[in-house]
Amino acid sequence: MSDGQSIKDIAQKLDNNEQMVSTWIGFLKYNRFIEEKEDAEENSIKLTISGIGRTWMRRYEFALR
Repeated sequence: MSDGQSIKDIAQKLDNNEQMVSTWIGFLKYNRFIEEKEDAEENSIKLTISGIGRTWMRRYEFALR
């Protein structure tokens, strides 16, 4: 997601399971961990990690140490 991938791009890496990816992305969006950005060039929506999402990623990485 940090590369600004679409749901279809992510699903392709996970056995094309768009339902599972959509459910997980819904959870991440609900908790404001990710944001949707419109890509005018490709006429699509890309997903990016929000500031809140980056904070939680850092906390998780710190906890693993």
